[in-house]
Amino acid sequence: SSSSSSSKPPPSLHDEIVRFVDAMLELGRRGKLPGRTYTKPPPKWVGNKQSREMLQFGVYTNANRVQWAPVIALPPLLRRVSDLLVEKGVVGKGERLDTCCVNVYGVGHWLPPHVDNPSFARPFVTVSLESEQSAVFGEVLTGDNGHWAGGHRVFMPIGSALRVTGEAGGPRVKHAVESPSSRRISLTFRRLSSSALDDMRRNLTGRLLAKWRRVRTAGVDLLSEEKERQSGARGDAKKDLHRGRNSSKSSPLPQSLATSLLAAENGGGLAMPQAESSHVQQVYDSIASHWNRTRHSPWPAVVDWLHKNGVAPQGGGG
Repeated sequence: SSSSSSSKPPPSLHDEIVRFVDAMLELGRRGKLPGRTYTKPPPKWVGNKQSREMLQFGVYTNANRVQWAPVIALPPLLRRVSDLLVEKGVVGKGERLDTCCVNVYGVGHWLPPHVDNPSFARPFVTVSLESEQSAVFGEVLTGDNGHWAGGHRVFMPIGSALRVTGEAGGPRVKHAVESPSSRRISLTFRRLSSSALDDMRRNLTGRLLAKWRRVRTAGVDLLSEEKERQSGARGDAKKDLHRGRNSSKSSPLPQSLATSLLAAENGGGLAMPQAESSHVQQVYDSIASHWNRTRHSPWPAVVDWLHKNGVAPQGGGG
């Protein structure tokens, strides 16, 4: 089922989100957003307008496939919207949505019939901004270039929240975005399923975790600078955002992984991938006793060479 709630947000919130999105787009176009937060339309799709610009917060998808590339965390402004969805009863407290894909459609842009990746739990919610447009849901959708027939047409007024769940969430029922008559911004809030989270935990590596940490830190700094620029409230805005840098909310991954990531940053909490356990840990465990008996002192020839060449030895370099 799909349902649309048209309780329009306060004009100030709507306009604040639009200003924020435009500022992030400009930074993305200039290559200033860290990680894969910004995505421009693929060149092969630009000609027929099967495209849109995207900002992805919390998790990254490419061609509707979830990938573990780092992106900025869900920003405070979009967390407010997610909280409102719970407050207004669009989703339950146990369904809180902690990722957001911001789609910016220009005149004529469209998306073909598709099903959102099953790695995302249902329901998901799309909030529409700037103009009233429509989407079509159905098992058989015909047409092309953003003009679709068949199924059920759902109109999405400015500020509406479209909740998609049950059969409307796939796999038999697909949905397509129709070609808008004027610019539209959609905020699609989702959360990863438990199986997707388990897969992510199994495949998380130290190198990938380090990338996420760098993107998270850069994102917090960038968002605080942007808030200062827009509001002029120097000091307080940065203080508020930096206060959350070490909290779970500033994680570049969905909120549901925050506890595991914080534990990993402190030296534990995530299971070692099976390949690393078999081919690294077990190998070192098997030779540990021999190494302990034979690697107790340096070879004299090596020490002489180092002293003659003035090179400082490094211990524990692997």
